Amino acid sequence: MEKVRQREIRDYLHLYLGCEMQYSTHHEPQYEKYILSSENLKEAIEFEDLPILRPLSDMTDREVLDVVAIVLRKEIDFLKVEWTPKRDYVVVHYNTWLPQSDYEKERWERCELNIAIADDFTIYNHANYIKGNSTGVSNEPLYKQHEATRYLLSKGFDLFGLIEEGLAIDKTKGEIKTELI
Repeated sequence: MEKVRQREIRDYLHLYLGCEMQYSTHHEPQYEKYILSSENLKEAIEFEDLPILRPLSDMTDREVLDVVAIVLRKEIDFLKVEWTPKRDYVVVHYNTWLPQSDYEKERWERCELNIAIADDFTIYNHANYIKGNSTGVSNEPLYKQHEATRYLLSKGFDLFGLIEEGLAIDKTKGEIKTELI
């Protein structure tokens, strides 16, 4: 059986070019921030500097709507963004379909369409089929997922769980030591 290699920040840093970085303790002066670029990527990997990333809870409503616009392939500025109390899941309701001929055999009253983003940045396109007190859920395919991923990376979101593994710094926790240089 092949041994599973432990994750290393070197495998992810190239995805975060343009992201804020925190110098590791291998540097003097310690704890200063900088912007990751192709020119300093090799050094960042060598010294195991850490990216300063954002969890889902730091996403603004505008950023949520931007992601929804990307995957729906249209502008949707007027939609309501609904967060769970812990801000670990967000839903945007974007349409309701009323009964159509294909609903008749199941007798659905309506279908509510939502885009949802989970705390691991999985994006769902939920179709909730409503009939009385019953609901049927279908996860429909999404388009332009690669563009949504590119957008989220450009905004410094932790798409790979690096914060939890100690491979990145949580921007919302105030662990950043000094000003950007």
